Amino acid sequence: MVEHEIKNKVELLNSDGTLKEEGFARKPYFLYDRSKIKASKLRIKEWDYYAILDPVEENVICMTFSDLGFAGLFALALIDYKNKSATQKDQIKFFTMHKTGLIGSPWDDNTIAFSDKKFSFSFTKEGETRHIVVKSEDINIDSCFFQGESKETINIATSWKENRRAFYLNEKAVAMTPISGYVQIKGNRYDVKSNKMTLILDWGRGRWTRENTWYWAAASGFDELNNPIGFNLGYGFSDRTPASENAFFLADKLHKIKNVTFNFESHMKEWIMKDDEGRLNLTFTPIVPRMSKTDLKIIVSDQKQIFGYFDGFVILEDGTKKEIHHLMGFAEEVYNKW
Repeated sequence: MVEHEIKNKVELLNSDGTLKEEGFARKPYFLYDRSKIKASKLRIKEWDYYAILDPVEENVICMTFSDLGFAGLFALALIDYKNKSATQKDQIKFFTMHKTGLIGSPWDDNTIAFSDKKFSFSFTKEGETRHIVVKSEDINIDSCFFQGESKETINIATSWKENRRAFYLNEKAVAMTPISGYVQIKGNRYDVKSNKMTLILDWGRGRWTRENTWYWAAASGFDELNNPIGFNLGYGFSDRTPASENAFFLADKLHKIKNVTFNFESHMKEWIMKDDEGRLNLTFTPIVPRMSKTDLKIIVSDQKQIFGYFDGFVILEDGTKKEIHHLMGFAEEVYNKW
């Protein structure tokens, strides 16, 4: 598999709605313009997904802000490793039609916000900082994490074989490090720096085909030398011949990995993740499931996201072997028809 790396900014779409240049980049070089998509607004998918991982208190807070055209979906979830529980609050706003404030580039400064009786949150990108604010009955957050230009991320632009006007644009920023602030859960307040919390961002835009299944895993934390480390792995969604989203991160630098597969007997048993070149070998130990299923016939979503720990190794681009010990993260299998 020969992957194509984009090293400079490039317009995402041609005038006919197909991708101008498919591949991966270490920075968000793809320039997205929603108006160039050759599809109804009801077919366009846009989202920002954040996860704050706390290795000390052993919990993950997940926040979803998505606009699917026909509806905006907003969610706040707490994954508690110690009690092996997952709780979630959801809200739907119909016919948002991409007016929720999601913008076309993760480079740009911007604020998006949602509020109702259950919860409210705002996400602000300003310079080298991502500022997360959440207010709810059980969870309150006011914290800042680093995402400067020195931090590499994995970015891909790929299409589908059956429809080259359907495309997937994505940035995954893994192991964003804490700058300041706190996370408060049920009255207990934790400092983001003292607890060595890290932030994961899944920033996605695109026009998908009608029915898809994907696999995704990500992990984030610090190594024994206090370097931020993490990885992003995924496949099954769009034609990944030009590029995969598989990457390992050490001290904000990306080490590219090619084709990866997940093997497991059931979602709550061990998962084995390996690449084709012998550079990645991970065992994922599940702790807490977060599962949901919606079947409205026209719209179907079956999500199985499992939280746990990763152990194993990765071979860096310079040939160095990096051991992975008890790294916090998640793995998922998701089927969607919409």
